[in-house]
Amino acid sequence: MIEKAAENYCVPKVVFTSRSWRITGKNVLVIDIPISQILPHKAPDQNGDYKVFVRIEDQNMLANGIQMKIWRKLNTMSDVSFVYSDEAKAILSFMGNYESLSLDRLLSQIKLSRFKIENILAELIIMKVVNMTVNIDSVLFSLIDPEC
Repeated sequence: MIEKAAENYCVPKVVFTSRSWRITGKNVLVIDIPISQILPHKAPDQNGDYKVFVRIEDQNMLANGIQMKIWRKLNTMSDVSFVYSDEAKAILSFMGNYESLSLDRLLSQIKLSRFKIENILAELIIMKVVNMTVNIDSVLFSLIDPEC
């Protein structure tokens, strides 16, 4: 059943290994899924529409727009081009005032489009200047080295 799901409902197909044990009269199945070299993987939601999910703690959550941009940029197999523009300076300067902050907070303070801010954040995350922490109820951004 798990093999059929991985083959028929995951795009691209998910590769995994499995082991089973019988413990105190119960069957225990362990599925090991290594980190894929092909990201992202899609699976159908309750309506049958294929979406990208990420695993956070014990839940499957929809991948956010910034994560999708990161994967798209990394999958192009080309160098990330980054211009230290006035917009990037404004984002980094504002972030320097906080330990961490949400995208909504950035959007309310930096007068740029959501698209522009998400693109800049994705590039800064790829370059390991900004960290994105995803929890069940929040996505927060912080400077990796706020002293720079």
